[in-house]
Amino acid sequence: PVLHLIEKTDTGTRVRRKWDAAKTPLARLLASEVLSPARRAELEALHDRTNPRALRRELHAGLDALWLPRPAGQPAAAGAQEVAA
Repeated sequence: PVLHLIEKTDTGTRVRRKWDAAKTPLARLLASEVLSPARRAELEALHDRTNPRALRRELHAGLDALWLPRPAGQPAAAGAQEVAA
């Protein structure tokens, strides 16, 4: 979730800031009413089927395959490609 600054007031020695309620970028986009109904349904379906923890695991596994050294003679991980030096 992200907070957006909605007002900033200078009171002499201090600056007072007012923030709106925390919302995700998707929630802000859906609330803006700029999407077609088809696109809105598509984004909501994508949000419903996305698992952030599984996505994080996949990203870190891919990064580990790229950056961590592997023992000599061990084949590359499935899907990894060798880069010729």
